[in-house]
Amino acid sequence: MALVYQLAVFIIALQSVYTLKCYVLAADNSGAMVMTPADSANMTVLCNSTVPCACASYKMKCGNNGTACTIIENQQGITKWVYMLTTKDMCTQMAAVGSVYMSSTCCYTDLCNNQTSSATSSKIFYSLSTLIILLVIMIMVKNI
Repeated sequence: MALVYQLAVFIIALQSVYTLKCYVLAADNSGAMVMTPADSANMTVLCNSTVPCACASYKMKCGNNGTACTIIENQQGITKWVYMLTTKDMCTQMAAVGSVYMSSTCCYTDLCNNQTSSATSSKIFYSLSTLIILLVIMIMVKNI
């Protein structure tokens, strides 16, 4: 029984280590596009153990009625940050097209694609929660 318990703890710890959390641009309850954390574990169709994930951010110019911009942003032609979880290869390709994906960034650590200061508290929360989970697992394994 102890071996099964240790295996379950190991799998949970491994899953928390090998997922990537990125900021993505998503609609909130009012329909406004906001930066929110997303976990690669929920997007295994996009990237997985054989297709590495990447966090990406870039600036885009509104005006083509894209879904990342509001009607007003499209009318005013503003430039705004876009955040996404994608594959490492796609991120590299986006970075190569600087005229479309301006100031693009590809990174590979949790919540690394924050280009503004508004998400710092979420970054700290996710880092602390991961450390706490790993500490609890270590204590539980030691006591077995």
